[in-house]
Amino acid sequence: SMRCCILLTAALLMTACAKRADSVAPTIVPPNSVSCNQRADITTRVAMLTARQNQTANNDTIGVLILGLPTSSMNGKDVEAELSIAKGQLLAIEAKCG
Repeated sequence: SMRCCILLTAALLMTACAKRADSVAPTIVPPNSVSCNQRADITTRVAMLTARQNQTANNDTIGVLILGLPTSSMNGKDVEAELSIAKGQLLAIEAKCG
């Protein structure tokens, strides 16, 4: 039926939306691949990427509601992979340096 197709399409589009930053899991990074003096830079990077990822998720939600498309993700603004790595680096620094 038409209603079923519309619901299925909406569900598929929502899965293509960017995740919110708090739902991006960290990548496992070995502690020997980071140094303690990187803490400030990585902390700043995580904050910057968190803001970008949340903005992308917000814009995707608006895009889906208005146009039916996750417009920010389609434009390459999803930084999930970069955020995951940065979160992992920060965890590795915390494990290594306290």
